[in-house]
Amino acid sequence: MERSCPGCGKPLEKGRKNQQYHTDACKQAAYRKRRQQKRNTERYLEALRKRQQQKLVVVPCTIDQANAYVARMHRHHGAIPIARLAFAVADEAGFVRGVAIVGRPCNTHLDDGWTLEVRRVCTDGCPNACSLLYGAAWKAARAIGYRRLVTYTLPAEGGASLRAVGWKEIKGCGGDPWRSHKRSRRANPLFLVKKTRWEIATSDYASSRPVVFIVSEEATQLCLSDSEQSDVSTSSLEA
Repeated sequence: MERSCPGCGKPLEKGRKNQQYHTDACKQAAYRKRRQQKRNTERYLEALRKRQQQKLVVVPCTIDQANAYVARMHRHHGAIPIARLAFAVADEAGFVRGVAIVGRPCNTHLDDGWTLEVRRVCTDGCPNACSLLYGAAWKAARAIGYRRLVTYTLPAEGGASLRAVGWKEIKGCGGDPWRSHKRSRRANPLFLVKKTRWEIATSDYASSRPVVFIVSEEATQLCLSDSEQSDVSTSSLEA
């Protein structure tokens, strides 16, 4: 594939693999282009934030798409490897304005089988996007049988979006360092900050009991793989 100079756009010499620019003037021109592209992106994002409020709708997305959005837009957190569900909100023009990722609680004491945690909420600053994401997360969790939803905010974050959709705050959660002999915790200053836990639950959450899956021998027989079923049929014919 023929390479071209980022500054002037002319083809580079084929024999010089390490050559990136023709001259210093081309290098400076390429730098100015990158700065201009960055300014244009910042102006576009600022225009989106100041734009008149549009109608937002919840739209589906994959966990990989939500993680990519979080990695690009979130202030202090990155992507998460495992999640239960993810979705986004988009405006009338079809632009995604924010995403949410929901998974199992990080705190094992809260992982009772009835609880999920909103692990990531990330927007571009669009008004009401956070409230819509938190509200949709609670509706989705209830729709698949969960009875409590929790999330955490830093002290500098007010939590107005959570109050708007009926979440209750529990201050002074977390912040204690931990380390086990099997796995050491990654060094991150945010892990040592006392956070505010927010939660919302159904009225019957306190009376929730663990569910038990009973699998009979007949059901186990129906779950045999194709190779096992062929072995069983062959042995029965031989008998």
